[in-house]
Amino acid sequence: MSDALQAQDIAAVGNEIRSYSDDKIKQAFTQGLEITVRQLKYLAMLWKEMEHRDMDLSAYRTGMGRFIELIANNQIMAELVFKYAGHNTLLNAIRLLPADEQQTLAQQQTITLVEPDKTGTAFVEREIAPELIPSRYIQHVFSEFGVRTRDQQKERLMKLKLVKKQRTKAIPRRARKVELDAEHNVLILSDKVSLDVDKALDVIGQSYGLDGDQVKQLLAQHQPD
Repeated sequence: MSDALQAQDIAAVGNEIRSYSDDKIKQAFTQGLEITVRQLKYLAMLWKEMEHRDMDLSAYRTGMGRFIELIANNQIMAELVFKYAGHNTLLNAIRLLPADEQQTLAQQQTITLVEPDKTGTAFVEREIAPELIPSRYIQHVFSEFGVRTRDQQKERLMKLKLVKKQRTKAIPRRARKVELDAEHNVLILSDKVSLDVDKALDVIGQSYGLDGDQVKQLLAQHQPD
């Protein structure tokens, strides 16, 4: 087929598409997507057969060929390869997911990403399309056991010290006024601490070479009228 003829065919198809109603053009696009996924599965079947025949496939193990091989060996769904084509880091993480997790991901439009805030002391949660996840967080969200839950992501951030626990500020205690319990002859220093008056006077007296009685006499002399 000549280039000119191909150009005529393309022009004719373009004219035909422009005549489609909105519903018809959506239907045609959806069918085209289905065909593309089927093509990936067909290529995977060809790959499998070529492997069976021990054919040299080294020339094809680059770009999309790498993922055709994974589809052929049931390591990743064709739907996911098509959906996230070009996002190789993401696809490499997805291929490690169990089959049931891949099925779930194929139906989802967004997943939860938990990341640290700007201060590094709190978590920020957001719903995000997988292809928009920053590359540094792909291994954070995906593991070989499945897509990490919110709690698992938070735990991982804490373990990696990307989010630190915020320290609670100590509430200063008010100093309690010392009270005298004359009935029991004790000084009340706090709710849990009390001191016998006589023992306190003995300790004070020892510092000045006096006994407790002498300290009492000195205090009595200086009592206000």
